[in-house]
Amino acid sequence: MVWKRWRRLSFDERNQVIHCTVKKEFIRRMDVLLVEGETKVITNFTVSPASGRFRTSGHVYKIVLAQTTTIRTDLDLPPNVLGLHPVRFNDIHDGKLNPDFLIDVFGQIVEIGNVEILNVSKKQTKRLTMVLRDTNDVRLNCVLWGEFAEQLEAFAQNLHEAVVVFVLRFGKIRLYQNVWSVGNCYNCSIVMNNPDLPEVIAFRDRLPKDGVTLSYTHPNQLTIVNSVSVRADFLTHSPRRTISEIVSASENIKCVTMATIMSIDTEYGWYYMECQTCQKKVLPVDMEAVKEESPQLDFSKKLWKCPKCEDYVDNVVPVFLLHFRVMDGTGETKFLLFDKLAMEVVNTTAAELVDNFDEFKRDNMCRIRRSCQ
Repeated sequence: MVWKRWRRLSFDERNQVIHCTVKKEFIRRMDVLLVEGETKVITNFTVSPASGRFRTSGHVYKIVLAQTTTIRTDLDLPPNVLGLHPVRFNDIHDGKLNPDFLIDVFGQIVEIGNVEILNVSKKQTKRLTMVLRDTNDVRLNCVLWGEFAEQLEAFAQNLHEAVVVFVLRFGKIRLYQNVWSVGNCYNCSIVMNNPDLPEVIAFRDRLPKDGVTLSYTHPNQLTIVNSVSVRADFLTHSPRRTISEIVSASENIKCVTMATIMSIDTEYGWYYMECQTCQKKVLPVDMEAVKEESPQLDFSKKLWKCPKCEDYVDNVVPVFLLHFRVMDGTGETKFLLFDKLAMEVVNTTAAELVDNFDEFKRDNMCRIRRSCQ
């Protein structure tokens, strides 16, 4: 079953971040109790593995609030826990960060380009590019889209300060033409300019004292640019083939086809377990044999063998491996979809389906036991 979700982040007293999810039917009640910036004590919730792209937290688990969850205010907890974890620009340029995770960025704005209007998917969208620098004078491109670009444009046009510290919360990193950059991620990002936060004030004090200030040219007119996404470009310029043409092809081809999904073939399973460290498939192990071989290991969780890490691991998550039976007017075949593409079709994650399936099995076993008493 697929649920619509409502998402927030939670922080503990050590400033650690974890993703929080609410099912659709509980949103109205939770929306009154959970206010951004307020400190709350949350009890009676479930925990499930976190997965998917553009995750707001690097935590391997997420909190799922349910009907029995209780939320209360505790004045003894520190009210200024924000969960900000700015990353180093060098770590972005060196490719050390996983693009699946959203990040926090602090940077002094040293240059703002002109605002462009792009025609993306037949809609006009504003784009603004700027250059940030960190306390080590490392530069990083930042690209803002839509309302975020408009906000910064309005801020720059009425600017009275020479040094502006820009904060991007939950931004995504992107590699384009071998150049790394950051930008907003749809509408879940938060943008702040010179916010009065202790972390930002400390960052500002550590900036180089070299007199570098913001360079911004007020545009006389907006630049109109025609642009299409990579996916739109592929769909437009790739050849179209029927299923019979694909099946009879004598060489590898890149093409577009239109077909109807008949069913999902689960004969060989529909997911596999993946190591969250290296994102590679892990293999099940004989726990009894491992206990005899390596008694020093922690056996509180089920262990798996990761061929790439060359070690036993327990930080694993289920990911999709779906075989779709499809057909068109010329024939039928099977398409294999891995995790990210499969999630776009089924509109949920493998981890959530596995959790629901395990809960279903537990409920049925309880009913069987009760009927046998």
